[in-house]
Amino acid sequence: MEGKEIGNYLKSILGISIGLGVLSGIIIILLSFLFAPVSSIFQNAEISVPIWKGFLASFYGGIGEEIFT
Repeated sequence: MEGKEIGNYLKSILGISIGLGVLSGIIIILLSFLFAPVSSIFQNAEISVPIWKGFLASFYGGIGEEIFT
């Protein structure tokens, strides 16, 4: 019996969740246009990082997060 109640609850908040997700995406896009002149400075800079360093750096975030928590 509880499964049906949970299913109805999830269906009732589905519209709100999708709406807030779309609204958040729109806000992020608008903010990216606001800060576009600043980011264009960094797009012109040449950054040459070896592929193997980029690959190893991709693990840093997950490992560092686990260590800190």
